[in-house]
Amino acid sequence: MPFDGVTWMGPDPVRRSDPSAGFSDDSGTAPAGPTSSAWAHAGCSTSGLFDPFSWTTSQSFDAFETSTSNALDAAGLLRTAIRCDDPVLFLEHKHLYRQTYNKGRYPGKDFMIPFGKASVAHEGSDVLVVTWGALVQRTIVAAHQAEESGISVAVLDLRTIAPYDWEEIAAQVKRINRVVVAHEDQLTCGFGAEIAARIGSDLFEHLDAPVRRVGALDTPVAYNPELEDAILPQTADVLKAIQETANY
Repeated sequence: MPFDGVTWMGPDPVRRSDPSAGFSDDSGTAPAGPTSSAWAHAGCSTSGLFDPFSWTTSQSFDAFETSTSNALDAAGLLRTAIRCDDPVLFLEHKHLYRQTYNKGRYPGKDFMIPFGKASVAHEGSDVLVVTWGALVQRTIVAAHQAEESGISVAVLDLRTIAPYDWEEIAAQVKRINRVVVAHEDQLTCGFGAEIAARIGSDLFEHLDAPVRRVGALDTPVAYNPELEDAILPQTADVLKAIQETANY
């Protein structure tokens, strides 16, 4: 059936004013079910996966993707996603639920964060770490540990990766000259490779060291907690990359 001018492939929609849908906005519709907040204005198959082929071919649109690291950003970006006329893929990391470090005060019903605007999560001057999602907090911890050995680390939280804030990345690279790109995705074909490649091609003359990447091993993530920790990047992995980049 039609859904905001595109074809919705999932269950029957509900009004956003329905409390069970998790929306306070009273305009438009959203898919029913527990994932309705994350999939507002997104094309989804009934399996819960993003389906790029579910849109009608005549529809022209821009697609956005967000990956938040804290509650305040989630509130602002989710409201922007709900009120956006284009499809948005809103990613919520389950590890961040019930974490005390990412809590924030409710900013009000009109608080919104525009897409494509990064945030400096930690100030520094020796090494820049570009990151997003669950790895932001681990990177901040690594930055504090690096400071014990005299390395000042700036942490840039992208908040959205489609679009991503290239202007802020470029400004920070020109200021700091040493860069680490850290994310939970695999190194091979992970989105961090795009950022690292663009920094290397567009800002090469500003670099004092090769761009290093931190990511997951090239293997599916295991369910066992110990194996999961071994596969996904940890604070120690980020710290090692920071130290190697600073000492290059």
